Amino acid sequence: MNLLYLTISQLGYNIYNSEDTWNGLTVAYNVKWPVNLFLSSQVMEKYSNIFRFLFPIRIIQTELHHTWLHLVKKNKNNQFDRIYVKLLHLRNKMSFFIDNLWSYFHLDVLGAQWAKLEEFISQAKDFDEMRKVHEMYLTSISSQTFLNFPKMVKGIYLIVKYCKKLVDLVARFEIIYFQNILSKLELK
Repeated sequence: MNLLYLTISQLGYNIYNSEDTWNGLTVAYNVKWPVNLFLSSQVMEKYSNIFRFLFPIRIIQTELHHTWLHLVKKNKNNQFDRIYVKLLHLRNKMSFFIDNLWSYFHLDVLGAQWAKLEEFISQAKDFDEMRKVHEMYLTSISSQTFLNFPKMVKGIYLIVKYCKKLVDLVARFEIIYFQNILSKLELK
């Protein structure tokens, strides 16, 4: 008997991340009885908010890593233009910040809170106590990921926005670079 059905949709919206094409992507569970007694619609909305906050950070982390690969490929013959060296340094600094931010969220917040949740739920004496422990878990995650601090969330998304601009700039340089190579090949 299936009690949980996973749906991914564009129904949500993140006001601090309105320019991101991924904005609004959300994970929703259609929860059936009796699980809905534990995972209410309010609880599921909190999970969705956490997902909408963390997903763009993870996406930009991956994109920055791919950007590093493109920039390093340029260094095959030690023929880095000065602009690529500057872009690589900027990418490294941005990636350092995003990697550490993600590590904090993933390990220090989500991982640590999950371990506490497992421990406290195993010690819970009844259903209401389990629900209270779970609510404390979500409250703690929201607080430690700064979701309760709109200025922090806005600042983090501003950083993500500028990281995305760098990724897009490097992608445009790659296109120009390959167009130049193709035009040289056509001339021969």
